[in-house]
Amino acid sequence: MSPDGSSVWVTNQSAGTVSRIATSDNTVTSITVGSGPEFVAVSPDGLSVWVTNLNSGTVSRISTTAPYAVTSITVGLDPLFVAVSPDGLSVWVTNYGGTTVSRIDTSNNAVTPITVGSNPYGVAVSPDGSSVWVTNYIDGTVSRIIFPPQPPSNVTATPGDAKSTISWAAPTNTGGSPITGYTATASPGGKSCTTTTATSCTISGLANGTTYDVSVTASNAVGTSEPSVVAVTPAVPVVTAATAKLAATGSDLFSPSWLVVALFGLGGGALLVSRRRKIQSQS
Repeated sequence: MSPDGSSVWVTNQSAGTVSRIATSDNTVTSITVGSGPEFVAVSPDGLSVWVTNLNSGTVSRISTTAPYAVTSITVGLDPLFVAVSPDGLSVWVTNYGGTTVSRIDTSNNAVTPITVGSNPYGVAVSPDGSSVWVTNYIDGTVSRIIFPPQPPSNVTATPGDAKSTISWAAPTNTGGSPITGYTATASPGGKSCTTTTATSCTISGLANGTTYDVSVTASNAVGTSEPSVVAVTPAVPVVTAATAKLAATGSDLFSPSWLVVALFGLGGGALLVSRRRKIQSQS
């Protein structure tokens, strides 16, 4: 069933079709797919329906908008069960006639085979999308598939004198494996800094006035995330000159009993003010 409840999708194995039933009036629309359609899954956004075709070794991607265009995607031997990730970015298919699971990238329909046990059967994606679970019929085992983490988020760069401090938030999806470290890299030049658990580090040796793109990645036991990128331009801090203001009242205002000395350091903006009281002679 579609997420909004407007349609139901049914595979017709012998006919090589899928039936779309409109729940508003039970109207049935027949859509031709591959040979021996088995299982069906609807994407979380309701825009695509995915059908495994056991005899064809393919998956049919059906647009849920009329006229229901069908795209055929070749996977492995005897594709059986199918599951869509919670974010809708990937589709997982068990190839029962072999030892692989096919991952389909929904952005471009690219297929990646992943070796599991013998005769993979059922497949499920965890609610947070961090791992995929596959039952292996002949082996009597379950394969857990984990991934590189998602990229760090909320990346910021604070410029300094020939350096920049980079901060970020840890990815919410670690790929099913703990984060082992982070790397921030400045381009051009390739200067970098790394941490194990901390979510900030400082890149030194940068050129003042040069704009850098800083990429931050997270790593786990499986691999490295895609980068999150922020721009920064290191610079010498600007020094603001200090201003001395003295208050005096009464006869002291123009009296030689006040001596004020103000020294302004050119580099650091230091201020020194001293007051001396005139010593009156006594007769």
